[in-house]
Amino acid sequence: MKDIGEFDIANRGPGRGVTFTRGRFGSTELSSMNLDIEYAEFVLGLQQWLRGALIQDVFPKATPEEREFIVSGLTPEVWDKIFGEEEYNDNELSEEPE
Repeated sequence: MKDIGEFDIANRGPGRGVTFTRGRFGSTELSSMNLDIEYAEFVLGLQQWLRGALIQDVFPKATPEEREFIVSGLTPEVWDKIFGEEEYNDNELSEEPE
């Protein structure tokens, strides 16, 4: 099972999704992101991912930025500071080589 360190899931109410807070990769700081995923769906997906399922399979409706945050704790703003402002595309890693 993956260890992502400290995290919290706050239910924002029916139809409002969750606020996911977690430690950022390589840092002791916590970051939060509001996700338009219902609480029960998020908890189930997070459990499946922590047990080894692919993030895009358990959160297919999430944006690449939201999935990156779940995986690494990097918000789009922090991603841009670290890697520049190129658009993140998680499909690049899963494409078959030519």
